[in-house]
Amino acid sequence: MAVAEDSLADIRALVNAQERQLNELKARLARLEAVAATGLKVGSKEDSKVGAVTGATKPVVSPASGAMAWAGASPQFSQPESESQFKFRGKFQTEIMATRSDIETTDYGRASEIRRVRLGAQGAFSPSLDYVAELDFGGDKIGYEDIFVRYRMSDHTAIRLGHHEASVSLDDETSDSNHSFLERSLHNSLSLGRSVGLGFETQGQRWSLNAGLFGQSQLDTEVGESEGWKAATRLMWTPLHNSNHTWHLGAASYYVSLGEEDYRVSARPESHQLAALFDTGEHAANDVKYVGLEAAFQHHSLLFQAEFGEQTVDYTQLDESRFVTGYAQAAWLISGEQRNYDRSRGKFGGVVPATSWGEGGKGALELALRSSHMDLVSGDISGGKGSTLSVGLNWYPKSFLRLSANWVHFEIDNSLEVLPQGYATHKGNAFAVRSQVTW
Repeated sequence: MAVAEDSLADIRALVNAQERQLNELKARLARLEAVAATGLKVGSKEDSKVGAVTGATKPVVSPASGAMAWAGASPQFSQPESESQFKFRGKFQTEIMATRSDIETTDYGRASEIRRVRLGAQGAFSPSLDYVAELDFGGDKIGYEDIFVRYRMSDHTAIRLGHHEASVSLDDETSDSNHSFLERSLHNSLSLGRSVGLGFETQGQRWSLNAGLFGQSQLDTEVGESEGWKAATRLMWTPLHNSNHTWHLGAASYYVSLGEEDYRVSARPESHQLAALFDTGEHAANDVKYVGLEAAFQHHSLLFQAEFGEQTVDYTQLDESRFVTGYAQAAWLISGEQRNYDRSRGKFGGVVPATSWGEGGKGALELALRSSHMDLVSGDISGGKGSTLSVGLNWYPKSFLRLSANWVHFEIDNSLEVLPQGYATHKGNAFAVRSQVTW
């Protein structure tokens, strides 16, 4: 009798285990169907911000007329009949910074701030037509982020219209939520950022192309002023891409016709609460040209990437100037995770912990090192020449939660154009910590 009872108990345990596995498979399937309904690629900049790739989606209700599911920390709604989908998105970042100057007469201060508060939504009207709309409430005024609609002409070709990024750099294309550092490199100061325009993206078996035509940035627009325009293109080649290794190579260029606006290049030394110690000042210019090269290699949990760019500015009343930037960085996910790669936009996604903190795991841990250089001294311009060395440590307790610490050492001279903080030479260290929640 005891033997029979033991056998029955074993059978019940086996049935319960299989039932749990079936429920997990159902949850995974619901997640994949929800992501597919958006028309967004898993790991894309839009998708990774809300955490749709950061954990299994848990179905909450699924009536005949619609369904709601949790994608990471965000609720997601869908209509199976019309194949439409909607979900909230956003992020919240707070930061504290302290500095130490290596020059006796200079003090770079201490500060705290709400770095970003972004709120928005994304979704799809159909499998071929999706949208994103997001605003930034950080700082003194509301700013525009991605606000566009995208039409997918095929599985490999799409166009987007609205306010969005001009793709000219791996560093800039990677979401600020997914960077291994708190701030992008000095190289990012030569990127075009977001503005209203028409974008085109397509890809083949091992290559992809992003191009676009854009107007002036919304922050610079004034009533009654003739607006300039921008044309940008970025070509990427992926000679190797599998589950363990990725080789990424790219080249980008852009042309900017300035219209009636002045031109300026400025950069903080990779800490947002420092002053813009690199600064060319504002000067009238006719146009701006740029060429850049980029490379990245991922080997399991190690990611190496580097970029170099040169910008030529045709000033109206000053000599032509050439500005140069570049960086090299390495990031190691100590806990063994690996970033996903999006070929359509040529970028790496966020970190998804193999085991979440509080659920039997400790989350993911990442260590990163970066060296950046910038030279804004050319022609009649002395906007600063120098470098930074940054060390970053990131802990991802859960897919939507991140705690980070950065140390930045900077050395700059010939910053004569604007004389930030009253000096032309700067040398010091900044230490910052940040908390981040995305949904």
